[in-house]
Amino acid sequence: MALTQEIRDGISEILREWGNERAENAKQILRDKNAVASSVLLQAIKNFDVEIKNGTIVIPFGFEYDEESDVSKYWMFVDEGVQGIGGGRKSAITTGRFKYKDNGKWIPAKPIQRWITEKGITPPADFMPKVKLLKRVEGWSYVLARSIKKTGIGKTMFWSDTFNEKAYKDLADRIAKKIGGEYTIQLKGI
Repeated sequence: MALTQEIRDGISEILREWGNERAENAKQILRDKNAVASSVLLQAIKNFDVEIKNGTIVIPFGFEYDEESDVSKYWMFVDEGVQGIGGGRKSAITTGRFKYKDNGKWIPAKPIQRWITEKGITPPADFMPKVKLLKRVEGWSYVLARSIKKTGIGKTMFWSDTFNEKAYKDLADRIAKKIGGEYTIQLKGI
């Protein structure tokens, strides 16, 4: 069956709606989990316009590239979590796929410092009490970085719970309903 303009428009409309719903769902999970990296990820999650190329309907969604905070390098750690090296008060719940190495190096404190500043978090009053706030935030970010490496990062599943078999089946059902019939949907490069 050839893709008429009417069918293409119908599928494009469904893909646009579905993509926007998926992007909003991923963002809401991050908001609910209050993940450290959530502000950067929230801004990076994008749903782009539907395109039709050589008879193929394409909806690019994912992360918008930003050289400074290239989320393509770390989104999966926020999604599935990272096991700590131990020695902290508790252990974060993760999928177990990613683990910090006990190599004597600590995780970078700068992103945590930005997060503290963005969220308006003030270090505890008894932490470096005679030091100016800027230096206290910097010091507190190092304390948090050490703690995170020990306890790990808890999973958010913001991506895994958004783009899964149930979501893809919903998309296929919507398209089948719109154009009348059963169709196989092939998703590439997510």
